[in-house]
Amino acid sequence: MLLLVVFLGFLWTILINHLRIEWTLNPQYGYGWAVPFLCLYLIWQRMQKAEDVRLREATARQEKQKVESRKQFQLSAFVRLAVSALRAHAPHRRSQPGMAIGQLGAGD
Repeated sequence: MLLLVVFLGFLWTILINHLRIEWTLNPQYGYGWAVPFLCLYLIWQRMQKAEDVRLREATARQEKQKVESRKQFQLSAFVRLAVSALRAHAPHRRSQPGMAIGQLGAGD
């Protein structure tokens, strides 16, 4: 990445060197000296916007994870409540320690 920036900076310097005479002598292109600074400002603005977008995306991702965690917690709490309610109303069906899942209905 650094090599690319250095290379582009070198090309930019060569371009400015070729255009500086035209910018200095021709009044029609007198604004040319502002072009490099405007370009740098626009690049800086674009980088700021990209950083803001990344920050917003990260925040949205975190919010989505929080919502998903809440949903999972609520679902697990509901399932535990339902299972405990079913066990309270059917005490003879409580599983004994060491009982296999296939044996749950075999004793009835």
